[in-house]
Order: sequence, then C-alpha cells, then structure tokens
Amino acid sequence: MKKTINFFILSAFLLSTGHLNANNIRISNVSITDDNVAGGYAQVEFDLSWENSWRTPVAPPANHDAAWVFVKYRTPGGAWQHAWLHDAGHSDGSGTAATMEVGLLDDRQPFDPTANPGIGVLVYRITAGAGTFSAADMRLRWNYYANGVPPGTPLEIQVYAIEMVLAPGGTFSLGDGASAGAFRQAGSNTAFQVTTAGAALKCAQAGADDAQLEGAGIWVDGDGGISRSAAGETDLNPDYPTGFRGFYCMKYEISQGQYRDFLNTLTRTQQQARMATDISGTSAVNRYVLSNTATPQSRNGLRCAETLPAGSPIELYCDLDGDDQKNEATDGEWIACNYLTWADGAAYLDWCGLRPLTELEYEKACRGPQAPVGSEYAWGATGIAGSAYALADAGAAAEGIGTNFSPAAGNTAYAATVGAISGPLRVGIFAANTANTGRLTAGAGYFGAMEMSGNLWERTVTLGNPTGRAYTGRHGNGLPAANGDADALHWPGTDAVGAGFRGGSWEAAAAALQLSDRSRGAQENPDRAADTGFRGCRSVRENGVGY
Repeated sequence: MKKTINFFILSAFLLSTGHLNANNIRISNVSITDDNVAGGYAQVEFDLSWENSWRTPVAPPANHDAAWVFVKYRTPGGAWQHAWLHDAGHSDGSGTAATMEVGLLDDRQPFDPTANPGIGVLVYRITAGAGTFSAADMRLRWNYYANGVPPGTPLEIQVYAIEMVLAPGGTFSLGDGASAGAFRQAGSNTAFQVTTAGAALKCAQAGADDAQLEGAGIWVDGDGGISRSAAGETDLNPDYPTGFRGFYCMKYEISQGQYRDFLNTLTRTQQQARMATDISGTSAVNRYVLSNTATPQSRNGLRCAETLPAGSPIELYCDLDGDDQKNEATDGEWIACNYLTWADGAAYLDWCGLRPLTELEYEKACRGPQAPVGSEYAWGATGIAGSAYALADAGAAAEGIGTNFSPAAGNTAYAATVGAISGPLRVGIFAANTANTGRLTAGAGYFGAMEMSGNLWERTVTLGNPTGRAYTGRHGNGLPAANGDADALHWPGTDAVGAGFRGGSWEAAAAALQLSDRSRGAQENPDRAADTGFRGCRSVRENGVGY
C-alpha cells in the first residue's frame, strides 16, 4: 500500500523532453513514497510514456530505443540538486514490461551510494516489440541520506526523460573515400575498419588537423582506445570512446523546451553563463536570450521577461510568436535549439548525466555496421531532397512539412530545402510525415537517431588535436559548476579546443551534410551561432545490453 512520507512535497512537475509528434515522451504523476528512514531512502514514483517505441529481436540492427530518466530536487527557494539513485531496488510498475538499467557516475567502477551513485536510469522494453511504451507507477530508489537530506525536509521534485537510441557494440567503418577530410586507412584512400586489431587511422585532407592525424596517423584499437600522439601503441588513452563499445545516443538534438527546462534549474550566475543576453540587472532589452536580440532570430524563441528580479534566478520560457505569452502551443519548444556554444551544450550534458559524442561515435550512429557509400548522408544514401519546404503547424508540437516532402530521397533541413523558413525545424519532423516510408525519407541514422545530417551542426569531440584525444568519455555528475560550466574531467573546455563540427546545418550546402565530411571536424570555435546545436550520449554499462 502506498503511503506519504514526511518530505511534504510541495509540487510535482510534468516535464516533457525529446518531443516527436508521434513519440511525445511524458513524465506525469510524480510523487515520493515508501520512506525508509532507517535506511535513508525512498521511492520516487511516476508514470512514463512515449509513442513509437521499439525493440528489434535480431540483427541487423539488434537495438532499441530508451528513455534516460533522472531526478532533481530542492528545498523551497533553494538551488536544484541532482538525486543520487541506488544501483537496485527500482520498479518498472505496471504496463509495458521494461528493463531499468542504472547509469553510474563512473560505470567502470563499482556502485557506491556517495562516491559512485546512480545518476539516472535507462528504461527500455524488456522484449521485442513496437508501439507506445506506457508504464504507470514506475519507481526509482533515491538514497536521500547519501545526498545529505534529513527526513522530514520539505522538497520539490522534478523528473526528466530524454529519448535515446542504442548503438550496439561491434565493428564499423569510418570514412567513405570521397567526402572532404574523411577518415581513411594509412596507405590508401579507403574506409577504416574499427576493430579490436588496431591500426593507423589518417584523414584524407591536410590543413584541418594536427600533424599526427595528417602524418603517420593515430592508432585506433576498438576496445583498447587510441594513441595520443603516434601511429603505434604508445602514449595510450585506453578510455577514449572509439565507438566500438556500445553507447546510447540522444535520438534528437536538444530542443528549445529542453534547454529552457535546464536554464530554469540554474542559479542566476549559472544562467548568465549559459545565455548571450546580459541578465545581471533588473531589466533586459534583448529578451531573446540566446540570440541577444529584442525579437526572435532564426526561429529561436527562448526568452525572458523585460523586467527581472534582483539576484534570484529568472524564468525562461518559449515565445516564438513574440506576444509575451509563455509556452503557448505554437511557441516553438519542440524546435531544435540553435545558438548553443560548445560550453552551453557541455553544461547541459553535465546536468543530465550524459557526455559528448566523439566524431568516431557520430559516424557509427549514422552508418551503423554497413559498408560506406561514397558521399553518403546519415540515411545511408546519396540522394537528398532539393525543393524548398513549406511548414504546416509552424512552431507547434505537430510542426510538419506541408509541401515538398520528398518520397524518394533523404529529407533534411539545409540550404536548398529551408528556403524562407530561415532556421532549424522541429526535432523528428521528417519521421512524422504521412509520406514517410522509412529510414531514407525520414533522414534517419542507422540506429534511429534523427537529423544527424542537417538542421543544426553536431558538436563532437575531435580526433584532430591533442585536447580532443585526451577525452576519456566520463559522464556528467548531474550538476554544472557554480559558474555554470561543465566540470567533468577531460572534456574540451569552454574555449572549445578539442571539439569540432559534423553533419552540416540548415544554412549549409549539401556537401557539408555528408556523414564523413570533416571540413570542420577539428575547427575550434567557442562562439554562438544560429546554425549550431548539440546532442549527447551515454556509454553502455560494462556487461550491459549492447556493450
């Protein structure tokens, strides 16, 4: 029997993330139950649902989608904190039978309630199937003593969910023999196979990377990491995520609604670091906080009020139509969030308990285990839509392509198709079209990640300089630093050294969208721009499904 504990929950929030018209992930009916004062833990209970969930029974591809679920809490008026979860004791409730795979702060080390807690849980179908995932009364065991919360403390709770797709472990190819700066084998302009054997990886074009990648190459061993400075097994970084081991990739780019929710859990100092508008005073002329303008630019509708409180965090909301009415149905919260810097995206992933993708993982998420096709896009073919789209239900959850959706080629937002729209589109927009027939016309990656070519530039950790090669794939701990920056070890810093761009954008020419194109693969750019977004990933826990 359910009982109410002494936390005096003041409010439980409905939070929606990773929206796709047909998917609509939802968290609802949040509560805390079954307090165990002696053990210092309780259960966070909620309902979870999303449409078009799947789990395939056999290869290819033996994969599934999932929801990454995590919990935030605060005392009234206090700062939001990340809830530390137990390694077991969770429940999938009633409805769709699910696996609940706990993600630890460091999945390579044993669980410890304070030194290595659960940061979130991956929820996915326990058996093969497709359709709506719907579960009621799911429970996560929260070790509130480990968080330093005394029993009887009044609290507010928020539960978040982000849609993910599994890229299972295994061999895959890098480079296509045709795209600018593409990866290749040493000694030939052919695709490089990432295996456990290890070999020298080079790139096909000088001038974009450091001397190691353009000279002798970098040693890549699928499950053994990379060399940092030589085409041999020296100066090793065994923890570099090569893509050979399994990982979960965000199904969509960060949406404006997701970034809004993130900003609304930060302190005023942290908020200032994660936007362009100056909010240090009590008023803001440029209320659209990412473009630093008085009106929406390039379809970014994230804004604050003109009058601001002194010192305390401000409220961010979506207002694409500019009428100062918060989060209306057509205010664009489902549009991919542009104007994100590397530092913005990294801080968001730190807050979620996720991590940045490497450019090797980017190619695997697009291509899967298939053989490369010269000049291919993320959907595995060279055909691409070429007529300008017109939108239906612009700015709404159901925003779609009203005219010129291609029934025979890859659909994506780039220079030839955006036309007068002049900005990114709703995440998952092409899969929801009634004329969509599958991966090709949906513009999807092999494992189901959407808009990996086009819409917004993907920010990845580069192999093309020493800082990028020092990356170890550590996950965020759920809390950005006090100054608002990510503080995970060995991530590229706020100067974006060690990061690059892949996949093209709504402003780019078609060639930049090719999945092996590395023309900006090692470009260090910390600036805010209308065509840059972000998505992250999470490593599969050792011995987990897909490892």
